[in-house]
Amino acid sequence: MDVERIIRNVDKRVGTMRDEDRTALINALREALSVEQRWAESVFTVEAERGRRQQAETLKAGLEGIVRHARFDATSEEVLHQLARVVSFDSCSLSILEQSGEFRIVASHGFKAPGHLIGRRYKDALSELVQQTHEVIAIPDAEKDERYVAVQEVGIVRSWAAVPLVVEGEMIGVLSLDRHVVDPFSDEELHRAKALAFSAAAAIRNARTLESVERYAGVMEWLVTVHRDVLDGASAAHVAQAILEGAIRLGYPGGLLLTPETPPRIAAAAGEIFRGATGHKAPVELASDTARHIAPASVPGLGRALDLELPEDSLYLVPLGSGKDQAGTLVLHDPKGEGSSGDSLTQAYAMRAARAYAHARK
Repeated sequence: MDVERIIRNVDKRVGTMRDEDRTALINALREALSVEQRWAESVFTVEAERGRRQQAETLKAGLEGIVRHARFDATSEEVLHQLARVVSFDSCSLSILEQSGEFRIVASHGFKAPGHLIGRRYKDALSELVQQTHEVIAIPDAEKDERYVAVQEVGIVRSWAAVPLVVEGEMIGVLSLDRHVVDPFSDEELHRAKALAFSAAAAIRNARTLESVERYAGVMEWLVTVHRDVLDGASAAHVAQAILEGAIRLGYPGGLLLTPETPPRIAAAAGEIFRGATGHKAPVELASDTARHIAPASVPGLGRALDLELPEDSLYLVPLGSGKDQAGTLVLHDPKGEGSSGDSLTQAYAMRAARAYAHARK
């Protein structure tokens, strides 16, 4: 409130009054305006403080909700749920940074078909910039920024922001926030998102570590069973099925185990989409001496070669052993695209299982 400007305007309008009356009026007006200004500032300060306190309580409750979950999937979903409480957006996603340098989407919120995004990998100029700087990046209008790469499943995005997930200086992922109209994220909104991301990153890493330890313990225990079967004289078919079942326990809904011949044969099958495939010849494209993915678009065609109707989901190929000691290939159904060259646990399991299968075949 500009008190002096108001006083000057009033003084001009009462210029015909006697000097003493005009002076008394102006003084009374000045005093009243000063009291009103102090009251307004006090109310504004109280309201601002109340708003800040409510935001802090919301953020605290959000962080408590995130750390309450122990499983990685549940933690990731909770992060996006709590993010929606502190920042307004139309859609958002959480991506994990892979060892390959790509980001993989593991959770999404606000999309019409979120399942189509899960497992999607991407690497572009903006994701590389976030990875290099570990800083929040905000784009007022994505249509005017050539660095932004539109994703068909996401739809139209105008205002966009990326908030890195960093733990002890290590970037483990990123939160992507979308608005479908031009409405740039404010500094205050980005500050709240960054505060939540700071603690969420630690919770996500802890959940992933816990699951990795549990998976490692489970798979090592299963390998002991496989080797015991070999020592007991189990058939190659039995050992192949046991090895494949151990791989399935790592989180894959199905898979195949191929023999090392050319063309390879399917020694074992598991999962609904591979039902009845055991004993069939397999396309040479499914045999591999390196861990790699087969893109979803290529999978139905490979399915026809197997006389199977396979969905457009990724397949993850993992060799059993290496070089001359390669005993076959694991073909794992990987709809979420989680397997990668950085999936050391699946590869370590395959390396250890290779000797058991080779011995059983002899």
